[in-house]
Amino acid sequence: MAPFHITEVLDIPSLTALFEALTAMNNVVTALLDLEGKVLIATGWRDSCSLFHRVHSETAARCLESDTALASGLAEGSRYNVYNCRNGLVDVAVPVRVDGYHVGNLFTGQFFSEPPDLDAFRAKARLYGFDEEAYVAAIAAVPVFSREEVERTMAFLVLLAENLGRMGLANRQLAAHRDALEAEVAARTAELQAALVEAQDANAAKSRFLANMSHEIRTPMNAILGFTGLLARDADATPGQRQSLRIIERSGEHLLGLIDDVLEVSRIDAQQLELRDDRFDAAEVVRDVVAMFGAPARAKGLQLQLELDEADLQSCRGDAGKLRQVWINLVGNAVKFAELGPIVVRARGVRDGETVRLFGEVEGDGPGIAVEEQAAIFEPFRQSASGRHRRDGTGLGLALTRAFVDGMGGSITVRSAAGAGATFRFELPLAVAPALEHEAATDSALWLQAEPPLRVLVADDIETNRILLRAMLGPLPITLIEAADGDQAVELVRRERPDLVLMDARMPGLDGRDATRILVADPTTAEIPVLILSASVLPSEQAGMRAAGAVDVLSKPIALPDLLRALAAHSRAALCARPDAQDASRRSVG
Repeated sequence: MAPFHITEVLDIPSLTALFEALTAMNNVVTALLDLEGKVLIATGWRDSCSLFHRVHSETAARCLESDTALASGLAEGSRYNVYNCRNGLVDVAVPVRVDGYHVGNLFTGQFFSEPPDLDAFRAKARLYGFDEEAYVAAIAAVPVFSREEVERTMAFLVLLAENLGRMGLANRQLAAHRDALEAEVAARTAELQAALVEAQDANAAKSRFLANMSHEIRTPMNAILGFTGLLARDADATPGQRQSLRIIERSGEHLLGLIDDVLEVSRIDAQQLELRDDRFDAAEVVRDVVAMFGAPARAKGLQLQLELDEADLQSCRGDAGKLRQVWINLVGNAVKFAELGPIVVRARGVRDGETVRLFGEVEGDGPGIAVEEQAAIFEPFRQSASGRHRRDGTGLGLALTRAFVDGMGGSITVRSAAGAGATFRFELPLAVAPALEHEAATDSALWLQAEPPLRVLVADDIETNRILLRAMLGPLPITLIEAADGDQAVELVRRERPDLVLMDARMPGLDGRDATRILVADPTTAEIPVLILSASVLPSEQAGMRAAGAVDVLSKPIALPDLLRALAAHSRAALCARPDAQDASRRSVG
């Protein structure tokens, strides 16, 4: 017994067309039956059989007897079987075997091997009650095949059956291959789906980890940097104390820079690189960065030179922060690896219509980078041999530099060799902006003007942050109202109706986001602006805070100038120049 049905391995509709063509060409009756006797294809059947013999019960029994005899003879393994039906006609069957299994039979027949005795058939008509003339006419229409014609027909049918067997085998093998392929594809798809779910879970876990790590680091750094800045500006502090405080401050800023690098790589991996559209002076950016590294260079006895062509660089549009970071990474690396100097920083702009192409270059001596390592240094967490030897840094600086340059539509290259220093060149397109107007007060001299004093409610569950904010904003025309959690903040806002709310993002119980939603939904407090102060810098989290109704989100540690601008932008207070000359450029609030 075959483990499959003939219809599973042969295309019955296509074979029907073939059999019909054969019948039309040679007047040969054809049929294909399965092993249960079901007729799958039947072409050219004679009227003598279809209209008479298979209609009457007795003659139909003889037809069934013929079918059975033919099939049973084939089951014994013969190439074909010829049977003289007791209804007087000759039938032939040829087995169809697929992969060694007998799965069906080809039939032909309903012919005479010699001219029929019409009188005998007239007698049968009378015996079985057939219309005599119609029956005899149907018998007379049955062809008479000679022995040679029968043998040729048999030879053709045997070849046809063999080819059907090969076709069926090929179809079965193809179906098996298809089934195996489908099973493999299904299994692989399931594996990929599982891997995708695992990757998504891992990515979500990574995002949660980075968000928590950012918050947990930035929250204490808020107080560390804020109070360090206060102490460093204390008139009673000794020079040695101020130097120690500056070391603490620089170390804290370095730690924040490291966590920012990790977060930025996460955003780039998730294809979430966001570009700002700032109006800025590109010449001033590079000047500031060179000035920033002046002291570290001098400490190593290095000369740091700036070759700057300011033409066309003073009024640009683009992401000033990322451009600054590109310069910081390249100049910082040059200072770190330089041995004798000098270090040369070059910048020039070439205007083309409404675009300025910035050409930047940083050249320094040092151990250099082997040719085979130059592609890898732009990949995350990959360092050159000299970088690994120093055992400092994360291996993210150049990866971020390339990502920023590429993201802004530019390109970066390196020219170096082992022991021969390195020169990094980059090119960036920047939009031309209207000429910048210098602000009346620099960041360090910003102040607020408000009459009467601005009433600001501060909500933060960490008392250190409230103390720091109180110390930083105390000299300004601001009256502070303090809340230790979200529920208390909502209650105080409804009762005190302050001019503005500074809301910490994460608090136990009712957090800052939910408290903001409640205030925005309440008609009595909806017009009071809420600024959320957050230790999270992930765009997705900050977007959720804005969606809750915050007019702005400021990331911790927050520079005092940024906070003053936000206060002025969302209240009746105005920015002005500081009334005294005290430097407030490094002040931060939490």
